[in-house]
Amino acid sequence: MKFLYYLLPLFAIAAASCANNRDNSHAVAGEEEKPPVAVSGTIPKMAEIDIQKDYPKKKLILDEIADVEYIPLETTDSVLLGGSLEESFSGDMVVLADRKDGTVSFFNRQGKFLRSFNHKGQGDKEYTAARATCVDFEREEVFIYDYPLRYRIMVYSFDGEFKRELKLESPRRWVSDMRLYSYDETHLVSYDRYYVNYKDPSDEKFNKYPYFLIDKQSGEISSLPLKIDKRITNEISWSDKDGFSGSFAVGIGNWMKADKGVYISDFALDTIYHCMGDKITPKAARKNNPDKSNNLSSLVFESNRYSFFDVMKIRKDEVKHVIHTDVSKRLLFDKRDGNMYEVDDFVIKDFAKDKFFWNISSIGSSNIPEGYYFLLLTSERLHSLLEKGALKGKIKEIAENMEEDANPVMLIAKFKE
Repeated sequence: MKFLYYLLPLFAIAAASCANNRDNSHAVAGEEEKPPVAVSGTIPKMAEIDIQKDYPKKKLILDEIADVEYIPLETTDSVLLGGSLEESFSGDMVVLADRKDGTVSFFNRQGKFLRSFNHKGQGDKEYTAARATCVDFEREEVFIYDYPLRYRIMVYSFDGEFKRELKLESPRRWVSDMRLYSYDETHLVSYDRYYVNYKDPSDEKFNKYPYFLIDKQSGEISSLPLKIDKRITNEISWSDKDGFSGSFAVGIGNWMKADKGVYISDFALDTIYHCMGDKITPKAARKNNPDKSNNLSSLVFESNRYSFFDVMKIRKDEVKHVIHTDVSKRLLFDKRDGNMYEVDDFVIKDFAKDKFFWNISSIGSSNIPEGYYFLLLTSERLHSLLEKGALKGKIKEIAENMEEDANPVMLIAKFKE
């Protein structure tokens, strides 16, 4: 097992360079098709994630592997946060964008309110909707995806000053899962949403290069050179002979930001990749999954010591006309001992009676620093847990002194290793 430990810092594999570069990686319908991703050098045997295997069980207590803080966000007459917030955290500053009303609010590490702006409207320098938000803390810029009425990204300073508009005209892409990340100093990264029944005007069923970059200055789009010949979606649609039909999104994503790039756990591929700059590096291989569309698996969190994988099983009830989903397995790779485990319990000491409180899957959907977990705890939820006797310690003290309409409390966990 020591061989695996040294070979794979996270299922680490020898770095693989992509033969295509960013400049020639556009994937526009009608263009000549690019070859599959090419890698150089010899790729050693990869670590395998057996979707069906029963791994040893492991219980984790967050407080033992991370430093946990609870920080109330200041509540004032000028800032009352809504319930549909997109979170960006730098380690020193928190930016919260309300998808519903379009307000972008700034707080410091101690929870003190700093400022806010709202440019929702119909003007040229306004956005009709804040569908997805990304924050570049180094350049102090906020990127707001203005969709569906307009197909563009609006860029503002931290003071709310309009800076530029990025028109996303060609090749057209649909930003999926309301996620937009900062990829590097000059690019954003996103994923081209896939609808099973969608067919674009060019007669192409779907884009075979769905992971793409957006230039932060020009809005120019270029595809990451990872080809997906047969795409699988987490948006499940169905219809039956009785005329009943429906669709919904399964709660698992196929990509996340970490390690100064993104991890791509595309459902249609057996290999999980890490993309950084122009390099695409294999990280792990999935096996024993004959029907990928019924067992969706993804890397959902990566720290110096741990890698978490979710496996979601999908079951269709033909009688009741419903689809059932559940996380059938939550797998953990511990890089210290080189072993894979199934996590059967993941708790926080101050939430002793709320066993299923910890949701590792939510980490990959936020713009947060590597090695951190960030969560907002609403006053409604905390008061409910307080009434059930489910809180103790510092969070209990905070909940006892919270007003009913107070802004949320930040849970910030920094992993120790």
